[in-house]
Amino acid sequence: MGIGLSKSAVLGMCFTITLFIPDTGLAAPDPFAGNWKLNLTKSRMDPDHHPVSATMRFDPTPNGYRLTVEGTHEAGDKVSNTVELNLDGRDHLVPGEFPEMLTSASRPKPNLIEIFAKKGGQIVSRNTLEVSKDGKKLTSTIYTKDGKRMSAKSVGVFDRQ
Repeated sequence: MGIGLSKSAVLGMCFTITLFIPDTGLAAPDPFAGNWKLNLTKSRMDPDHHPVSATMRFDPTPNGYRLTVEGTHEAGDKVSNTVELNLDGRDHLVPGEFPEMLTSASRPKPNLIEIFAKKGGQIVSRNTLEVSKDGKKLTSTIYTKDGKRMSAKSVGVFDRQ
């Protein structure tokens, strides 16, 4: 003995039921998404980089993030740059100031992004971005090439805004 409901009626009921199911919070929020501000007292910059302020904003995209970085150097020069950060591990051109550069980015863990910059086929910098387990701190560790080895190191600690 059937109830006599059509497929469209059953689909409609399923849709209506899902509208009233409360959000249980089971989907984990993106640990990078949002705004981050540089904490100068917790950061250690290499001798050639002395920002007086910096912010990062991660906006999720289908392939990764739109990353906007803004800041002010010690000399007072303002910097602003927005890039599409594709997390596919492949080389991508860097538009704007660095047309001869390629970057590749991947996300080996949910709270970790690795970025490599290349010039002339050689890696010239490596950046790891790691969000703390509590989601309140992002640490950016950048190694830049000095001659034949990665030598200069900057560690920027950013607080979630």
